[in-house]
Amino acid sequence: MSKVKATPEKRARGQPSKFDKINKELVFNLYESGLTDKQVAKIIKVTVTTVQNWKIAHPNFFDSIKDSRKYSDGAVVASLYKRCLGFEYKETTREASKDDPKLKITKVVTKFMPPDVGAAFGWLYNRQPEDWKQRKHVEVTGDVKYMHFFEEMVTKHQFTPERLKAHANQSRN
Repeated sequence: MSKVKATPEKRARGQPSKFDKINKELVFNLYESGLTDKQVAKIIKVTVTTVQNWKIAHPNFFDSIKDSRKYSDGAVVASLYKRCLGFEYKETTREASKDDPKLKITKVVTKFMPPDVGAAFGWLYNRQPEDWKQRKHVEVTGDVKYMHFFEEMVTKHQFTPERLKAHANQSRN
């Protein structure tokens, strides 16, 4: 009769995962507000590598993070688009009176924010780079002869090896 050896169960290496204990809604809100992996990791007190490992191990978690980022990116795109075209907004003035310290609306004015040329250029530069990229075309013509220039300087100023060594020695002292 042969004896069968019992194989020990594989134990997980390292610390137990904190994934189940984190507040996932907080994490998604952090990504939605535009934070990076490094910033999120610092807030939830784990390493960046841990966050990246969670993204690999939990595809639904990763998909939710991407969706959170898309939402905030979309909001920025919408704001930039408004800034490119200009927009109207209402400005409300609140003031307290001598008799009543509570602030009360005293005036509502509709104002216009003019288009921002920088925002429009940035938008077009990124969306249509072939049409809006600033190109600098520099054409160099002519003939540059460094050796002739150097020879002329040596002859004109009589820079001999001896004079150059003497000048170098004077500079050291």
